[in-house]
Amino acid sequence: MYNAVILAGGKTPWLQKAVGTNIRALAPLGGRRMVEYIIDALDQSGQIGRIIVAADGSQWEAAVLPQRAELVAVESSSMPETAAAAAALLPENSKILFVCDDIPLLTSAAVQDFLKQAEAVEADAYYPVIPEADCVKAFPGAERTYVT
Repeated sequence: MYNAVILAGGKTPWLQKAVGTNIRALAPLGGRRMVEYIIDALDQSGQIGRIIVAADGSQWEAAVLPQRAELVAVESSSMPETAAAAAALLPENSKILFVCDDIPLLTSAAVQDFLKQAEAVEADAYYPVIPEADCVKAFPGAERTYVT
């Protein structure tokens, strides 16, 4: 069993005018917020114990999450700091799946497949990484953050 942390600190300025929030995870899509799709996929995978949404609490004051998830207010300026703060709230020996906040097409089958592959690698934490070339090929023109 894994615990999941949704890293929900992402902000996209143009969303404010378009949908009333600049917080990606709270942006409505098909009548639901993006974070709700992610929570559902994690929950329906059957492999996740605790689901934490790690975000800047002041920005999420009015947000109501599905009962299955808990909001943890994290004051940090970077994704690694947010991840570390959220991980510190979980039992020391738990395995953690970190998930980004803008993947509403995530499915429970994808979560199951990723965690099955993760079993081959001994680690305390897992975070899916998609090569830039694959992302650009699948979603040309999409603005993403890439690291080297």
